[in-house]
Amino acid sequence: MGDSQKKRVAEEEISAMKTGLGIRLLPASKEDTESAKHVKFSSKFNKNRDEKRALIKSSMSIFSGASSSN
Repeated sequence: MGDSQKKRVAEEEISAMKTGLGIRLLPASKEDTESAKHVKFSSKFNKNRDEKRALIKSSMSIFSGASSSN
């Protein structure tokens, strides 16, 4: 392994640690980018997320029943 390759591997390992991954990722390719552009997420996912957010916003505060003792 040459010096430039060792340096690249070290940089990839540092990048992986910063993102919280335990493994190095290969550099992104043009094919990866094109493939990611075509990913469609289910509308059911978005609907479920929005319903959960609305429920959280409409729920009572956790502090509404708390009594203060001085």
